[in-house]
Amino acid sequence: MPTILIVDDSVTARGYLACMLDSFGYTVVESEDGRMAFSLLNDTVVDLILLDQNMPGLDGDDVLQELKSLPNYRDIPVIMVSDMDDIDNVARCIELGAEDYLPKPVSEILLKARVSASLEKKRLADQQRIYLEQLDVEKKRTESLLNLVIPIGVALSAETDFDRLLESIVTKSMELCNADAGTFYLRTPDDRLNFVVAKVLSLDLAMGVATNKTTVFPPLDIYVNGKPNHKSVAAWVAGSGRPLNIPNVYENRDFDFSVTREYDKRRNYRSVSMLAVPLKNKVDHVVGVLQFINARDGAAADRWIPFEESIQQLIEVLSSLAAASLEAYVREQGLRQEIHELRIEIDELKRDREVQEIAGSDYFQDLLERADQFRADDS
Repeated sequence: MPTILIVDDSVTARGYLACMLDSFGYTVVESEDGRMAFSLLNDTVVDLILLDQNMPGLDGDDVLQELKSLPNYRDIPVIMVSDMDDIDNVARCIELGAEDYLPKPVSEILLKARVSASLEKKRLADQQRIYLEQLDVEKKRTESLLNLVIPIGVALSAETDFDRLLESIVTKSMELCNADAGTFYLRTPDDRLNFVVAKVLSLDLAMGVATNKTTVFPPLDIYVNGKPNHKSVAAWVAGSGRPLNIPNVYENRDFDFSVTREYDKRRNYRSVSMLAVPLKNKVDHVVGVLQFINARDGAAADRWIPFEESIQQLIEVLSSLAAASLEAYVREQGLRQEIHELRIEIDELKRDREVQEIAGSDYFQDLLERADQFRADDS
């Protein structure tokens, strides 16, 4: 329950307020003057202060001003209590930072209503503050991670070996989302997913084109009877074009994880969390799928946790860069092939033209006449 501090030099007034607040269910602490109140605040977490305005020495207005000037206490709501019931006095208290005002003698109904309203307002303000602090932390974290994503995208774009490019996409993505395992599938023209790369850090396992280690993973059909394949997460992501984040695959009933369970049993592994993200080209066509298993807890490398939503968003950004890199590589290789074929064609035309020029020369014609003369003489 919220804790309320009563600051009043009158023992009778404090007892009267404390009795009512106690009946409402609140925890109550009391102070007979302003200095004692600050001493209590140093040791006690207080949610609201009922502050008497007229006290000897440090009066209520002085205490209120000092409270609102201190960062540790300025957010504690203060309800001023006074026997001076005039508008100017109320306005001055509100200007100094008071949340509300109660005239003496304090009505039980009015006390309950204003305390409850002030506490609810504080609760909402605290929630907003915590939310904004979390947003700020996430923003800084995202900006920090984005500073990693952009160089990764640049590095992928500079890769000139296709197999190394595929492996780099998996490796860099796993590092970004701190995954224990990662798999990369490429889409074929007949709407299937071909496995190309797989890594499992905890098993020291790497398979695929870059390692020259073949795999037994068969191609996955993206569609079954014209609908996205629900038997495979990767196939469903390719067919729907949407990412999928599963906190616990063994508790999920939307997909068939029998292959995952069989793999876990064979490798003495335990798949928990899964994140699958489509790679889309510039026309929003899915060209591949990145699938990650088991986000690793930073404090315990062998403890699997769900993939965070912010990490998923960054992986989606990276997947877009990866798709662009793949498309650029394919386009560059196609251009190289076209240039190579054009050079061959140019060389052939050049040879034909040179042959025609030689054949039409007087020297070549003279040689032909001599050859004809030799053949005539021999006969």
